[in-house]
Amino acid sequence: MPPSLIFSSRKPEDLRPAPVCMEPTPPDNRLFTMPAGRKEARQMQKKDQTTQELFSIITEPSTIQGIKETLKLCMDSLKDNTLNTLLKQDADYQTALLEYRQAHQRYQNTDFTESQREVIDTLLARKDESEFEHTANAYMAGLLDSYRILRNFGLTLE
Repeated sequence: MPPSLIFSSRKPEDLRPAPVCMEPTPPDNRLFTMPAGRKEARQMQKKDQTTQELFSIITEPSTIQGIKETLKLCMDSLKDNTLNTLLKQDADYQTALLEYRQAHQRYQNTDFTESQREVIDTLLARKDESEFEHTANAYMAGLLDSYRILRNFGLTLE
């Protein structure tokens, strides 16, 4: 694990100056060196406290959900370029899209009552929303699976 991703297991009340060397200690894989002076020790202690505070905030369920939502939006925007390129070249998708557009045109031309149209519009909107969430999660799963494959072949820097 890269040094920047290693979090201390110490409790905030036990904080001491954080180690600064790039050589991991064998027993617990933490980084170590001796602080140069009191000022440096206080700075390292403050950094360790800040890290602990950030870690406690990041691990809160509401923050985790917020991070997931942000990641979904970021990945969706990245996915759009790649996916659109692939979909333009996919004959099966293009056929299904044409059939959808024809069905949508028939829907628009059909004389539904206001309440019937509202029910259908709500159904279609909920379907679109669930498909968005499904696609975002499928994309995320693909990224995670790709990473796992690379890691299993020893192609990551862990």
